[in-house]
Amino acid sequence: MRCPECGTPASEEDLFCSECGAILAPSLPDEPVDVLPVDEPAEPAPPLPLDLPLEPSHPPPTPAIRDSRANIAFILGVVSVASSVASMAASCIPLVGSLICCVGPVVGIVAIILGAVVKRDIRARGGLQDDWKRAHQGIILGITGTVLYGVFLVIGVLLGIGVGLLGEL
Repeated sequence: MRCPECGTPASEEDLFCSECGAILAPSLPDEPVDVLPVDEPAEPAPPLPLDLPLEPSHPPPTPAIRDSRANIAFILGVVSVASSVASMAASCIPLVGSLICCVGPVVGIVAIILGAVVKRDIRARGGLQDDWKRAHQGIILGITGTVLYGVFLVIGVLLGIGVGLLGEL
């Protein structure tokens, strides 16, 4: 082989000419090489079997279960507040006032306990956030109804004492 620039003889392994430094191109074979067209694949891909099970990489998430006890705690809390307010209004009616008076704190305490149990269960098993909020609202309403009952009881006692004292004058 000779250098294409200066004509100096060079061996087949040389990449550059020793005289001028020109790049020596390797000689191409005289025989044609079978080259496949670019747009045709060498071999068709085998078809995928249709009976392979398609398993996900992770199991699907389990849907959270609604807890209806949260709604019950909320309703009991509302009943507690309503009955405490109604007991104040109905205290002038002897039999009705005494029946309504005992409902407010009892229902309020049940709402507090049930709401706390529901919140604990939701935290333990991963329930819905809406149910947790509803149970929390039941607890707050139960506390409110029970406290209102106590406030109204104190106001009623003070009014009774005041009326009794005025009656003696």
